[in-house]
Amino acid sequence: MDKLFALFLKEKEYLQNCTPNTIKFLKCSYNAFRRSGATEITKSSLIEFVVNIRQRGLSAKSCNDYIAGMNTFLKWLHENEYASELFKIPRMKEEKKILPSFSDQELQRIISYKPKGFGQIRAHAVLLTLIDTGCRINELLTLKKDNVDFDNLLMKVMGKGRKERIIPISLELRKVLFKYLQKHEYDFVFPAREGTLLNHQNLARDAKILFKNLGIPFLGFHTFRRTFARQYLKHGGNLVYLQKTLGHSRLETTRIYLDVETEDLQRTHLKTSILSRLKRT
Repeated sequence: MDKLFALFLKEKEYLQNCTPNTIKFLKCSYNAFRRSGATEITKSSLIEFVVNIRQRGLSAKSCNDYIAGMNTFLKWLHENEYASELFKIPRMKEEKKILPSFSDQELQRIISYKPKGFGQIRAHAVLLTLIDTGCRINELLTLKKDNVDFDNLLMKVMGKGRKERIIPISLELRKVLFKYLQKHEYDFVFPAREGTLLNHQNLARDAKILFKNLGIPFLGFHTFRRTFARQYLKHGGNLVYLQKTLGHSRLETTRIYLDVETEDLQRTHLKTSILSRLKRT
């Protein structure tokens, strides 16, 4: 089975050109399956695999990530006739939580912040770009100067699965980036101090300092992407256009961002409350 998995990875890497992150994800899924004590793929060994990762204390979402990786391998085995039966592990039901986003007041404080020192200036420029574009943080870390079109207000980023996409930027972001880029001569827009690819952890460290100065909890870079999507839809943006901007391959993924803000619910309830309307008559 290990030899078949190694062959599976080679096909993914060399024939399907999967990214290193995808290969790493698949390896983690398979390793979790092997840690459950499985030596072959059977219905009972797959059940034991799920039980094992749950007993390790993983959340339903994390379990579903491992399950998705294993299902990819199981499908490959069947399609290539290494397995006569197509096994598919059912996903676990996930608890739906209300994920946070930034309020207008918090966004205003972030935008108005006056950074000092290159690390803080770079982190602030990254945050403003996230606010304006909804990009994934890795898309900005790999962004190069040549892919920023100041004349036409466009940026070309490399998304998941090595898929390029072009996204618009605002006049305000153009001003921010143009001023910021005068501070270094490297190829990456947001480089490390030596001009190499900036480490995610180092950027997060600078962002946490910035947020601490503002008195706002740092909830991760993806909160900016979620905020962008909700603000986009709240102010009349089209769901299909949002899908293209965010780089989602499926519209269902974009629909996740349709959660209504509590403030919007309160505002609408004040307008539509039956009790309030009838009490006034």
